[in-house]
Amino acid sequence: MPWTVDYNAEFNIIESASVGRVTDDEFIKGAIRSRELSRDKNTKLFLIDASKWKGGASVVGLYDRPALYEELGFERDSKGALILPPSGSKEAEDAKFYETVCANRAWQVRVFSDRQKAINWLINKESSNKPDAGDG
Repeated sequence: MPWTVDYNAEFNIIESASVGRVTDDEFIKGAIRSRELSRDKNTKLFLIDASKWKGGASVVGLYDRPALYEELGFERDSKGALILPPSGSKEAEDAKFYETVCANRAWQVRVFSDRQKAINWLINKESSNKPDAGDG
């Protein structure tokens, strides 16, 4: 299913979402659109709603995503918050793996189970760099 990518002017965040199966190709198209919009709006903050994803991401695809960010020109000081699919699901485990892959390559990406906590982290309203219990 195609991505929606929008600008949230209140928080100066690029928000993207997709429902159902998300293939690697669809993720790439969403990343390209997110990067274009971030340049237009002069922001480096990204909120990805993955709460309704159902399969589709390959381990290789997840592992290669940080290289894609470099290829597309995302800046290293960009921040990405991913809203997790339901706890215990394969999709949630994939999201946590993705967070680890990004951290290992010095990209600021965190997973959250709560939208507001994700936004707070993006806009630095969180007192700690560590996600709350149950997140990340």
